[in-house]
Amino acid sequence: MVERKQAQKKARNIKLLIMDVDGVLTSGLVNIFGDGQEMYTFNVYDGYGIILWRRAGFKAGFMTGRNSDAVASRAKKLGVDFLLRAASDKLALCEELAREEGLEMKEIAFIGDDLQDLALLKSVGLAMSPANVRPEVRKHIDYISPLNGGDAAVRDCIEFILKSKNLWKDITNQKRILS
Repeated sequence: MVERKQAQKKARNIKLLIMDVDGVLTSGLVNIFGDGQEMYTFNVYDGYGIILWRRAGFKAGFMTGRNSDAVASRAKKLGVDFLLRAASDKLALCEELAREEGLEMKEIAFIGDDLQDLALLKSVGLAMSPANVRPEVRKHIDYISPLNGGDAAVRDCIEFILKSKNLWKDITNQKRILS
């Protein structure tokens, strides 16, 4: 893990935030019913953080190895710009997205927590994770939220970036955003 000041410096370049789902936006638990339907529990603080991020003029995306209708529904409700499901090679997908968006990898932040996220975490401009990040991944993270996945870690990471960009005060002073 890098020092906070170095992570803040990296955060100033971020234009796109990509988030893993299982273990980041959720606690990692998935309820599967007898008919195969899945149920996730999402944190409203994370959701509002994503809304604030987008209202600040930045794009956001979900990237998951699963193909879940529940995740698609959450992404749609929040107005997430990109939903990348059944992602077996997250790095390749993110590199393709960066090209399509005219971004460099250093302008992308990724919030991940497990081994399948490692290649992407090593390649983005700002590697972030919830507190429940796997030990093998922890040493590659620029900013670790003190909160677990599903417990507002995404909101904390978004606030870290926006505060590093000196945008948080402006965002929280806008009546349109707070209402």
